[in-house]
Amino acid sequence: MLFILFSPKRRFTTITVLVLAILLVISLLPSGFAGKLKLNTVASADASTYAISDILLNPGKNESELNVTYYTNVNPVATQVQVTYKAYVVGGVFPGSSASVTFTGTSSEAATVSSNVYYSNKATITTLAPNQDYAYRVGDGTNWSPVYYYSTQDPYNYSVMFVGDPQIGSSGSVTNDTYGWTNTLNKAVAKFPKLSFIMSAGDQVETNNSEAQYDAFLSPSLLRNLPVATVVGNHDGSANYAYHFNQPNQSTLGATTVSPGDYYYTKGDSLFMVLNTNNSSAAAHVQFMKETVAAVPNAKWKFVTFHHDIYGAGTHSIQSDITNLRAGLFPTFDELNIDMIFMGHDHSYVRTFVMKGDKPQKNQLVDSQGRDVNPTGSTYITANSSSGSKYYSLQTTPEVYSAVRSQLRVPTFSTIDVTPTSVTVKTFRTDTMEEVDSYGLVKDTEAKVYSKQTQDVHPSTFEYYYALTNGNNVNTVDATFGFDSTRIKFKKAELVSPNAGVIDSKVEGNSVRVVAGLTTAISTIATTDVVKLTFELVPGPQKVASADLNLLSSFTSSTGLNKDTKSTITGKTGSVISYYDFNNDGLLTPADLSKALEYYRATSTDANWNIAKFADVVADNVVDITDFTLILKQILD
Repeated sequence: MLFILFSPKRRFTTITVLVLAILLVISLLPSGFAGKLKLNTVASADASTYAISDILLNPGKNESELNVTYYTNVNPVATQVQVTYKAYVVGGVFPGSSASVTFTGTSSEAATVSSNVYYSNKATITTLAPNQDYAYRVGDGTNWSPVYYYSTQDPYNYSVMFVGDPQIGSSGSVTNDTYGWTNTLNKAVAKFPKLSFIMSAGDQVETNNSEAQYDAFLSPSLLRNLPVATVVGNHDGSANYAYHFNQPNQSTLGATTVSPGDYYYTKGDSLFMVLNTNNSSAAAHVQFMKETVAAVPNAKWKFVTFHHDIYGAGTHSIQSDITNLRAGLFPTFDELNIDMIFMGHDHSYVRTFVMKGDKPQKNQLVDSQGRDVNPTGSTYITANSSSGSKYYSLQTTPEVYSAVRSQLRVPTFSTIDVTPTSVTVKTFRTDTMEEVDSYGLVKDTEAKVYSKQTQDVHPSTFEYYYALTNGNNVNTVDATFGFDSTRIKFKKAELVSPNAGVIDSKVEGNSVRVVAGLTTAISTIATTDVVKLTFELVPGPQKVASADLNLLSSFTSSTGLNKDTKSTITGKTGSVISYYDFNNDGLLTPADLSKALEYYRATSTDANWNIAKFADVVADNVVDITDFTLILKQILD
């Protein structure tokens, strides 16, 4: 039968006896039955014929894809990756074709080591669903690797591990460097088991064409389960880099004669752009970034990774090639509203202030958790060594852009936690797993509509307020409201004092769009009224006793950013309810008077006053003829 795998929208309507039997066996197995596989090399029965090594996962072009690379010692008859659900692997046995999907890739001649020619095999797994546990194996259709496992996460709430310069072999001991690299990975995953992938800032190896060093870099068993998004470092610049990494959306822009160009991938509403700064042409990288942002216009979060730290604290940071690269790149980071930039190269740790125009922007709006609210620029982070293979001393004089700088001479790593409204970066030292730095930002202006009118009056006009929370330098708003035009009629929109500027509105059927520009930008954590909207009752034989105004959409722009940003709507509906609509049917009729009459002569001293007091419309602690007269008058009016 045809086995449909991975698509989150498909559901099986027919399950064969075979699959039912598999599921029954699985249900009887103890948890953790799969064990932990640590091999990175597998040979067929005839090792001289076919062997697999250096299996690695890379992110695909989006969260539904996963790229795979591995070496074979012969030109294979086929390059294949077979994938199934983890639950379908029973006793370590991979299921047959009815319960798995095979993805076919390509192979090409790669490195030659001691006269032995190796082939680079690359394939892409597609149609992966979020929050699923998968199993996979690679091979030629006959000979297969062991079974490995990979889990997808929520693409809008996820964590990334960020590392700098493993540079295996830099210390002079590949063994020691590999131990440090493996130790960092193991400790990070033990503390943060739900990591989605690893982001490396380059210099995976010391010697760019050393297959022994690449073998060591790829040796940790966790790399069979956790994708790695790498960048080309200055020590990686050879053809061997491309043999081992399968990068999505690869561009020719940024390429060198020996290493591939820039690339990008997405995850949920996040865009990751990766630059090969071994090519020092800022113009090529600028073109790549602008074209990429145009191709992915709806990304909320924008991150850039490259090797050469343009805001670092080591000796590299003052070299002319670095300062020239900085001058060529930061204007585009500003223009494209890049949130954070991640780098390596200087083997020391730096987190900058929010930067814009090559200048620190120190006066940011900060929330109760210490996070920058809608920051007016970009933050740059340079990672220290993740293996401990090499450290550089800090410059004696601190840089004006460095908010935090350190040289612990201990391997470190960072986690990047992304949610729909925030990004948090935390950095840890691996000897004690102590958190040594933390930075958070919130990019979310909240909007709501509400009414200040109470149920103590019966209004002839209805007033609503459009308010913002977490606004940082907001100078324009664009909001659309929906209403029932058979009940209320839009009258006007005006800025709430002390706001000043321009405002206009346009009514179309049951909605009104209001656009306002503020001559003094709003910066506030607290809820702040921006626009007051006034409606009036539509004349008719029966008077409307309640009216709702719905906030359909809200966008803001901020000084310096000048980009429409969608607000999170926290209060969607503003309501004004007449005190006299006692039966809550949205109308004012004799039926409401009838309900009030049931409590004639009730007073505030009565035991049932909490129930009866709705009829006391003049609020004098007694229900009497005065109340009924007012209700009757409103019915007739």
